[in-house]
Amino acid sequence: MNVEIIKPYGYCNGVNNSIAIALKAKNENPNSKIYILGELIHNKQTNNLLEKSGFSFINGSILEILQQLKKLDTSDIIVLPAHGTSIEIINELANRKFHFYDAVCPIVKRINNFVSNTDNEIIYVGIKDHAEAIATLSCSDKIFLFDFNEQNFDFSKITIDNPYIISQSTIPSSLFMDVVKKIMKIKPNVVVKNFLCPSIELREKNIITDTCSKNCYLIIGNKNSNNANMLLILYKKTTNINNCFLVSTVSDLKKIKLETYKKIYLTSATSTSKEQVEEIYNYIKKL
Repeated sequence: MNVEIIKPYGYCNGVNNSIAIALKAKNENPNSKIYILGELIHNKQTNNLLEKSGFSFINGSILEILQQLKKLDTSDIIVLPAHGTSIEIINELANRKFHFYDAVCPIVKRINNFVSNTDNEIIYVGIKDHAEAIATLSCSDKIFLFDFNEQNFDFSKITIDNPYIISQSTIPSSLFMDVVKKIMKIKPNVVVKNFLCPSIELREKNIITDTCSKNCYLIIGNKNSNNANMLLILYKKTTNINNCFLVSTVSDLKKIKLETYKKIYLTSATSTSKEQVEEIYNYIKKL
C-alpha cells in the first residue's frame, strides 16, 4: 500500500532524556529497588519494558502515592516521571531524605519554576487530571485551570485585569491561541507566556494538508498521551474529514478498513518510539 511517515517521528528530546535518567538510576543502583512515580512517559509499551527490566511503578492520586511512599524504605530509589510530580510529593521525598532521580521534561520544569516564582495570577490551559497539569497546578495557589476539553472557566477566580496565561506543554500553539482568543474576549489584558514544546510545534508545522477524502491519517500514540490526542484534533480540523484515527499497535489497525484508502499517512506523538512507528509502517506496506 501507499504509506508515508511524516517526519519528525520517534521520541522527542524530553522523552529521551527521561528514559536515559531512569536507566541511569538503574545502572547506578543495581541492587536497589527503584520506583517510578506514575508512568515515566505516556507510552504503555515503553513502561512495560521498564517494568520487565526491574522498575516498579507507584500509581494513583497524590494522596495514594504519599501513602505508598510511607511503606518504602528510604534506601529505595525514586524516579520522577517526565510529566512532573506534585509539590506535596517532592516535599515528602525531601523530608524523608529519599535519593531520587529527576527525569522531568526540561520544558515542564521551566513551566513549574515559572509558576512557583511568580506572584501573578495565572490561567493554565490544560487537561484536567493529566499528570503534568496536576504537577503544575500544585506549584501555586494563584494558578487556575482552564480545562481544554471542557472549554470552560470560572473567571470569578481572577481578581486582576492582567493575569498570565500559559498552557500545558503538549498543547499545540494553534489550539492554545484559540483558547487565548476566547479568554481575551473577557480578559483583554491577559499576558501570554509561551512554554510550548519545539517538538510539538514541529509536528504541528508539518501536518499534511493533502485533504483528499481517499486518504487516511493515522496518529500513532497511546490513548492517554495528550500529544497524541491533540494531533488527532489537529488532523481532523485541518483535513476536515473523518479518516483520522488514533492507533497504538498493529492490532488496532484491524478495526480500520485500510484497503479502502488511496494513501495512508503516519504521524506520531512525542512519546511514541521510532520502533512503534516503523512496525506499523512495515505492516501496512506489505498489505
